[in-house]
Amino acid sequence: MARKIAVEAINKAYSVLSNTTLFNAVEGNFFKGKKPDDFIGECVVITSLPMSRDQLQVCRIMVNIHVPNLEIELNDKIDRSQANYPRIAILSKIVDDTFIEFDEGDISFRIEDDHVMENEGFDEHYNNYRIVFRNVNI
Repeated sequence: MARKIAVEAINKAYSVLSNTTLFNAVEGNFFKGKKPDDFIGECVVITSLPMSRDQLQVCRIMVNIHVPNLEIELNDKIDRSQANYPRIAILSKIVDDTFIEFDEGDISFRIEDDHVMENEGFDEHYNNYRIVFRNVNI
């Protein structure tokens, strides 16, 4: 029942996800804000867009699930350009199940959309979830 700031929404999403099987599936590699420089491997990065200051506060939380690309041999060369869609789907399903309808007191999370994108220069793809965070500020 109090006004929230964006950092609190990020912290809540982090806390909720760290209590799911996703935390163990990516070996605890959860980060707030951005992925560390030179990090290689699966991880989850949580950040946000601006938080409104209305009585019903709203912001978008971004949950990005990073997965290294597949390693495929083509014409006697190793190719690392193809997304590992099966692994992205397994990890994404946990986020989907967690935030499809999440209510706790005066806050809620709802998935707005998700989209798999290439992380150029890193031989990986990530699923970008945009999750609406709402807080009743009275």
